[in-house]
Amino acid sequence: AAPVLVLPDVVVATEFDDRLSSAGSPRPLDGLPIELPIGLAADDLEPAVLRVPAGDHVFIGGAARTGRSTALRQVEVAWRRLHRRGVVIHVDRRRPISDLERLGDHPSVLVVVDDAERVDDPGGSFGRLLGRPGVTFAVAARVDAVRVAYGHWTREVTRSRCGLIMTAAGDVDGELLGAVLPRRSTIPARPGLAWIIDHHGHRLVQVAARMPP
Repeated sequence: AAPVLVLPDVVVATEFDDRLSSAGSPRPLDGLPIELPIGLAADDLEPAVLRVPAGDHVFIGGAARTGRSTALRQVEVAWRRLHRRGVVIHVDRRRPISDLERLGDHPSVLVVVDDAERVDDPGGSFGRLLGRPGVTFAVAARVDAVRVAYGHWTREVTRSRCGLIMTAAGDVDGELLGAVLPRRSTIPARPGLAWIIDHHGHRLVQVAARMPP
């Protein structure tokens, strides 16, 4: 009898990369959504991708120790794989947000912000960059904090309705990205297990375990 395969608790990042490499090197196409491999899908155990339309951004929501920082790192690595000459900027409370506006007219920029609910934008730099062509934001934050933070720049990121909601957060948290998630998933909540949400709906995935730098 054929063995029964199950979704692993941990998707080893190096093994995941090897699997992607065997499929060839992808290229982003102008005007089409970029496809970011995130991990293994629960329904078929194949690599699951997050499709980000041009001009949209990525939001990763979850509580502490749910794997949201690991997921953010995987999004960054997947984006770098597509944009070999792209520029990645990490922003936190210690790095001045104003420095982002010195990027010039670079065609491919990824702005990565962890604990985004704790990063303010008093000068409006994020607001200006969110609508700039060629700039993609990938942010991770606590869902409950963003939900009540009216006027915070992260709410503009969630309007793209594209990203991941870690399963330990709760089924109602999908509403932040415009999705109605099942009250119970076929797999109990655990670190690294997330719902991918994009314009193709939602699906369960175990994120590649790539630790943040």
